Formats: sequence, C-alpha cells, structure tokens
Amino acid sequence: MRVRAALLALGLIAAAPAAADQIFTNANGYTLGPDGELKRFASLVLGKDGRVKALLPAGAPLPRGTRRDVGGRTLMPGLIDAHARLSSVADPADRRARERGWAAAMAAANASGLTMIHDAGTTADSWAWLKRQNARRRLTLRVHAMADGPQQLSAIAGETPVAWDGKAMLAARAMTLRIDGPVADRQAWLKADYADRKGERGRPLIEEGRLRRQVLAASAQGFQIDLEAHGDAAIGAALAALAAVPDGQRAALRHRIAGLRLVGADELPRFARLNVVAVASPLPPASGESEGLGSRRAAGLAGWASLSGGGARVAGDAGPDPLAAMQAAASAQQAPLAGLAMYTQAAAHAAHAEMQHGMLVPGHWGDFILLDGDPLAGGKPQVMETWLAGRRVYRRP
Repeated sequence: MRVRAALLALGLIAAAPAAADQIFTNANGYTLGPDGELKRFASLVLGKDGRVKALLPAGAPLPRGTRRDVGGRTLMPGLIDAHARLSSVADPADRRARERGWAAAMAAANASGLTMIHDAGTTADSWAWLKRQNARRRLTLRVHAMADGPQQLSAIAGETPVAWDGKAMLAARAMTLRIDGPVADRQAWLKADYADRKGERGRPLIEEGRLRRQVLAASAQGFQIDLEAHGDAAIGAALAALAAVPDGQRAALRHRIAGLRLVGADELPRFARLNVVAVASPLPPASGESEGLGSRRAAGLAGWASLSGGGARVAGDAGPDPLAAMQAAASAQQAPLAGLAMYTQAAAHAAHAEMQHGMLVPGHWGDFILLDGDPLAGGKPQVMETWLAGRRVYRRP
C-alpha cells in the first residue's frame, strides 16, 4: 500500500475513476469561457465519467455526490504545454532508460500543473510506449504527438492522421520539422551576422526546397505542420513554406510555427494573414541570447507579444515552469487573461482539442489543478494537486 501511495503521489499511476459524482467546494475557482471572459465559481461538479457537470457560485445548493472542501485554494483548468519535448528526454541507446526517462518526465509534467502536452519530435518508439501506458491506465498526461519528421510520421501514423482516442488521451496528427536551433547556442539562422561572431549567421537544418516539399506532402495527407524556427531568417522560411499550402487546408489543419525568438517586424502581420498559429515562449532571454544578437536586435526577443494584438492565435511553450510562463506571458502582453489563454484555450485549439479541453465548462473533461495561491493575483503559487478527468494524478508530498 505504501508503494502504491508513493507512485500515486508522483503521478506514475492514476487514482481509480470516481464511483459517484464529485463536488469540489469552497474553491477560488475560475476558467475562461467560450467567449474568452473569465468565469468564477465556488464549486465544481464532475460526473462519474470525469466530465464537468456544473460550475456553481457560492451559496448555491449542492447536488448529491462525494464532496470535498478544497479550503479556499485556487482551482483552475489544467495547463497545456504547446511545445514540450517528452520524447527527447531519454537515452536513445537503452530502452529501459528511455522508458524510465519518459515516466519521470510525465510525472514532472503533472507536478508542474500540466495535464496535456504537444510532444514536438515524437518517435515510433515513444509513441509505442505511450500507447502501452494508455492501455494499462498509467498515462497521466494527454499527448498530442507531433512526429519527428517524415520517417517517424510514416512509422507512427502511416498516411492517415490518428485522431484523439475515445478518452481523449492520445492523438498523432502532426509532424515537427526543425529549421534551425537556439539563438543562445548560435545555431539560429539569422538574416544578419551574430553580434559576437562576425561573418556567422547560422545555417538552416533543412534546405528550403526540401522543407517546402515535406510541408506540402504531409499537409496534403491531412497532417498538421509544426515548424520550429528561432531566428528571423528561419521564421521567414517557415512562413514561406506554409504560404505554399492552399489557404483552406492551412487554416483547417492549424499549421504552426514554434521557437519564435526573433520575429522580424515585417513577419508579424503574416501570422494572422496566413492563419498560422504562433507557439511562443514568454520567458526572459536565455544566457547568451542578448550577447549574440546585440542590444538592438535583442529588443526583438519580445516581438511575439504583439502577435495576438494583430489577430494571430498564440499558444504557449511552457518551458520548465508553466505557471511562471503563464504569468510572464500576461506581463509581456499587458493582459492578465492573455497568459491564461495561451496555456489553456489557445493551446487546446492548437491541438484540435478545444471542444473537450482548455476550459472547465459542462461537457469538457475535468482536468484541473489546485494551487496554494492565485497566479492572476501575482506571487509564486505552488501546484498542490493535479487532476485528469476527475482522477488525481499528482499530490504535493
């Protein structure tokens, strides 16, 4: 029993599904609604199937079911990382080490408040492990798998995208292509020389003609395209490749560009015009980024923040601390709800999952977190519990 309790707390196994409706009372509860406005509630009612049945204000009559007083803690939707890297965390030479690494990464994600990730660079091996974990009810994280290039895409899904399963735990309907690397490592592809390396601008990891061909081929089969582009030259090449996709197809599949460390002013309006989802990290510059770009270009590291104001959809790359990223996004955009949207509604939409995830509204899955403070009010709240479809997958020790 002690072993099972320890595994449950770490998120390595999930709690049993509820035998009755669950009512979480005395909460500082909030969620964005379908209209984008903040909805507050004091009690959350979940059905036996793990879906939201009702949000109730303070003093409202409570239905029958198992009640839990959460002691005034903040209750909000589980967070979604729109560009995680679960599949890249483990040693590729050792199968058991890989599986231990994936399990540890999943548990760490739950502990940070994540209930869903978009896995950038899924391999056939990691996809097989995810499916096994799901079949054994050991998967504690929803995964929108984005295959690591055409070869892995073919091995995972063949020529047909894999839609979300019945419990909305797994989907494989996207492919990631990396155009360049990080600015901090001087691997980003820039339009002008690095400030501290004269004559060097970085190089693309994939030739532009090949990039376009792979984008067009996968898109024609119905797969979403995720392009990772950090430098301004790489972002320009990414937008050019996506512009070659037929307009209706591009909008329907919600093609996207992640990385986005240095977005040129001339590229900003193209995201909205092309219906391309921007996946941005709001965290401060990494060590070495500002030195590599110089002071004038380093100011452009915050350029992504104007994308939503220009009509583009912006989802969030959470990095190691999703709550901190959410708060940083709100600060950068000078809009408290914008940060919440990036890691809930917008990230769910980018995974073709907005009809089931990203909000706590009737009919959606009951994925939520309990915090010891309110991130919208500032401070640094900690995740106390993480719940997935009405079952607890993490509890802070």
